[in-house]
Amino acid sequence: VPGIEGDEAIVSKPIEEAVRKAHAIFYVTRTARPPQTHEGDIGSKKGTLEKIKQHLDSQTEVWSIYNHPITNPRQLRNPLINDDIQGGLKALDDVLKKELKDQYCQNLVVSARPAYLALTECVIPGSKDADEKRKFSERIGSSNEILQLSQINDFIDKLQTSIIGDY
Repeated sequence: VPGIEGDEAIVSKPIEEAVRKAHAIFYVTRTARPPQTHEGDIGSKKGTLEKIKQHLDSQTEVWSIYNHPITNPRQLRNPLINDDIQGGLKALDDVLKKELKDQYCQNLVVSARPAYLALTECVIPGSKDADEKRKFSERIGSSNEILQLSQINDFIDKLQTSIIGDY
């Protein structure tokens, strides 16, 4: 998948094989803006958008996932997206729809970190994860409430009904 940190050459072949078999590809981003494209005269360096297009089969759906980076329980009490983020996601949708045509479906919004903390059962006592898990539990309440606010439940529903359900 595009965006791998480090030497992509090490894992490019297994990734290409897996993506060719996939009926859905998820472009996950922490920034509410369109993926970068190749810029300049050097043709060897591809942008994320070119990498996505390179891997697509004619039957492949592309979904973008905006992973809102929340580390504070107070942030989770607010809506995950404000007007600025909504504008960025609209630009992301517009660019991906223009470039990928019918293969692009839509963006989905989640905050994975709080969901991870709500679901994880194996944390080392005294670790950063344990402290964060305790803070979210104390300030938000139940794991189910954290999952609801992080919009993971909405993502799971979309995954089961629209993405996997249609396959």
